[in-house]
Amino acid sequence: MIWKAEEMQIALEMLANGLDLEGQAWDDHVYHPTKWSDEGVTRKQANKSQLAGLAMLRDMKRNPSPMAAHFASQPAFTLDAFTCYKAS
Repeated sequence: MIWKAEEMQIALEMLANGLDLEGQAWDDHVYHPTKWSDEGVTRKQANKSQLAGLAMLRDMKRNPSPMAAHFASQPAFTLDAFTCYKAS
């Protein structure tokens, strides 16, 4: 399936609504010592393009479309809500 721009926008908004990108969580994402290392390059924080991507997701969460706001307002079910998967 090939996604068009509108479908990709909706998918990114759904992702953004599931992430905690505020306050300490923002610093934990941006300055995580191993999260941003790739291809043998060790980084202590996100590079400029990765930081721009995180900022874009944070802005999407702060200003959701009507559809994303509707989905985010729905109740969430945790794993404990299902009796056959009770945590021990």
